[in-house]
Amino acid sequence: ISTYLDLEGIYYLMAVRITRANGTVGAVQKFSLLNPYNVRKVVNSKGNVGGYIEQRDGKQRAIPPEMIIPIKLINPFDNSEPYSLADAARDSQFTLKQANDFARKAIEGNLNAPGILSSSIELPDDEFDNFVERIRAGRAHNGGEPIFANGAGTVGWVDMQADFDKAALDKINTINRDTLLAISGLSKTGIGIEESGTGREVSRTQKDDFTENAVMPQVENIIDALNLDYRKNYPKEFKDDHYTIILDNPLETDREA
Repeated sequence: ISTYLDLEGIYYLMAVRITRANGTVGAVQKFSLLNPYNVRKVVNSKGNVGGYIEQRDGKQRAIPPEMIIPIKLINPFDNSEPYSLADAARDSQFTLKQANDFARKAIEGNLNAPGILSSSIELPDDEFDNFVERIRAGRAHNGGEPIFANGAGTVGWVDMQADFDKAALDKINTINRDTLLAISGLSKTGIGIEESGTGREVSRTQKDDFTENAVMPQVENIIDALNLDYRKNYPKEFKDDHYTIILDNPLETDREA
C-alpha cells in the first residue's frame, strides 16, 4: 500500500464482503491488494461513483463500489515539486545507474587488455609482417589481441589505472546513496551500514525516528480509511459498538500515561 501511495497518491483496497438479503453490506471475508494502475473509477456526470473496473492480463471485471476502500494521500500534488519518494529518488537512482554502467564498461573493456609487442629497431615492412605472423602463430591463448609496434617508441602506453579509478566513482556513489537514504527517511546506521563514530544508541534513536516520522503517519492514513469505511457501510453496528481502530505509539516513554 505504501509503495502505491507514494507512486500514484491513491490506493484501492478491495474488501470482499457478503451481500445481505436486504441489500445492506455484509461482513468482510478477506482483503485483496489491488494495483491502482489496473483499476479505474466509473463515475456519472455528477461525480457519483458507480463502481470500479479492474483490467489485468487482457481481462477485466466490474467491482461494486462497496467492495473498494480508497486510501488517499491527503496532501494535494504539486506537479512542479517532487511529491513522492519515487520522484525524489529519481535523480539519484539515475546517477547511480549511470555510474554502475560506466564501471561495468570500464572493467569489461580492460578484461582482455592487450599488451604491446615492439621490435627494438624499425624493420622493413616484409620483415615486420614476418615478425607479427611468427608471434601470432605461437600464441596459445585467445586473450586480447596484442598491439604490434614497428620500432621502439612508435606506440605510447597510457596507464589504464586512470579508468579503474574513475570506475570506482567513490564520491558519486556515496553522495547519491546518502541522498537516497535521506529521502527514504532512513539512516546508514538504521539499516546496518557501519561507520565510525556512531554507536548502538544513535542507531536505535534513528530507527525510532523512522518509525515515528515515516511509518506511523502512513499507518494512520490506512487506519483512517478503514474507520471511515466502517462508519459508512455499517452504520447500525457503529451506532451500537462505536468500534474505532487507533494506533498506539509504540515509542511512548510513559506507557501508563
